Formats: sequence, C-alpha cells, structure tokens
Amino acid sequence: MRTITKSAHDALDATLGTLDLADRDEYCQFLHIQYAARVPLEQWCAAHMPGHLMPPRQSGLIAQDLFSLGSSMDVQFPAFVPAADIEPLGIAWALGGSSMGNRTMLARMRRHSGEDWPATFLAGDAMPAFWGAIKPLLDQPVSDATTQRAARGAIAVFACFETAKTLNPTSITNPTRIPA
Repeated sequence: MRTITKSAHDALDATLGTLDLADRDEYCQFLHIQYAARVPLEQWCAAHMPGHLMPPRQSGLIAQDLFSLGSSMDVQFPAFVPAADIEPLGIAWALGGSSMGNRTMLARMRRHSGEDWPATFLAGDAMPAFWGAIKPLLDQPVSDATTQRAARGAIAVFACFETAKTLNPTSITNPTRIPA
C-alpha cells in the first residue's frame, strides 16, 4: 500500500512540510488544517468504520490547543466522501500512521521556537496506541484487489488534508487574546 500511495503521501508531506511550526502563526495554521480535515474524517469514520478500525478522535485535542493559543476555530471543512468500494483499513492506516511523526514535530517545534505552546494533539498517546493495535492487521497478507481498495481509502484521506490546506491557506489568530 505504501508504494501505491507514495505520490499522494509525498505531496501531502511537501504541502504540510512548508509550515514552520516554530512560528506561532504557522503552528496555528497547521492546527487549523488538522482540525478542518479531521472533523469530516471523524464524522465519516463514526458512520462507516468497523469498530476494530475506529481511530481515536483527535479534533477535540486540536480544538483544545487552538483555544489555548487564542486562535479562532472558524475553518472551512472539506467534504470527505471516499469511493463506496474503499477498504476501511486504508483509512485507518493513513490516520494512524499520521501520528508517527508527531513527537518529532513537537520536539523540533519546542527546540526551534523556544516556546512551550499547547501541544495536546502532537503529544497525545491515543493515536500511537491505535497505530500499534492495527499494525498486526496491516502486516497480514491480502489480495491485490484489497490492497488497491485500501490504497484508494488512504489516498482519499490524504486528499482531504490537501483540500483542508487549500480551503484554509492562512492562520486565523486572535491577537487580542494572550495565551495563559
């Protein structure tokens, strides 16, 4: 699946990789993009995802960080409507795997910014635990058709994040509120 989704994954990494999380406004923009993408993804998962593949909700953690930073949560949400024949494991793979770099981003952000900004989302334990729980499922052999359907699900997730970035190109901060 990694090979099939490589170009979509690399494009998303390049898009989000342009954000400097050591800059408060760009960190807020990163959180806005995460929030804007994850809300519709979580809604879709709640309605369609089998229980054993249900990723933990992250939007509440992101909202908490945005609130603590004094940033508006007025974002534009993309629609998430994957093809009907996708394999849900691909969506779980994309969402669970996204947490693998969070601790690295957090350490880099704190080291380069010199700030201790709220980072409940980046520091969260639930998504890495979910990744550990689904990893054995990902390692099981499946048919090429199942792999293709899973890859389409993962690519739909990456596209949702890309669209969230397009819909929310700048940070929405409230300069009158000073973080505690």
